[in-house]
Amino acid sequence: MVMLRLWAFVCGFCCLLELSNSRPYGVNRVKRNEVPASWSKCGTDDSFVVTELILPSVINIPGPVTFSLKGHVKEEINAPIQSQLEVMKKVFGFWITIPCKNKIGSCFYNDLCAELHHFTAKTCHFKQGEVSIQNATIKIPKPSIPRVMYAGDYKITIKLMSGKQHVTCLTMKFSLK
Repeated sequence: MVMLRLWAFVCGFCCLLELSNSRPYGVNRVKRNEVPASWSKCGTDDSFVVTELILPSVINIPGPVTFSLKGHVKEEINAPIQSQLEVMKKVFGFWITIPCKNKIGSCFYNDLCAELHHFTAKTCHFKQGEVSIQNATIKIPKPSIPRVMYAGDYKITIKLMSGKQHVTCLTMKFSLK
């Protein structure tokens, strides 16, 4: 579950650095029974528009996760940035929502930047313009729970807001191993 929290924050961080667009991205090489990594826009009139997001279809834990992101901030975005995460895991062919427990799972965060301060020194003020993050790598530590508890296919929906301003909404699918 620590891994899910870390990955959710990473995804949130990506959104803060410019996420969303309706063009899904998928990785072609997928082993049998694995969900190909993909993303899609789930909001309209976003302040942040993602044009490209590249992430691995399988995330090995522990280990590094490398991703790339391109996007455009249409209008200035200021802190605090609130986020609503919906984390789902595929269990016996059905998507099951993982409830929020100790800030892990499908949770609401009043200030995502405060939650991410361990991962970045970046402020939560984003000016209009293009954003490009190429081959950023985050090291994911070994969780304190057995692999069988976290390994599997996941779908995460992230909705970011700044006051009444809708920042972005993004859904991602990937597998944890």
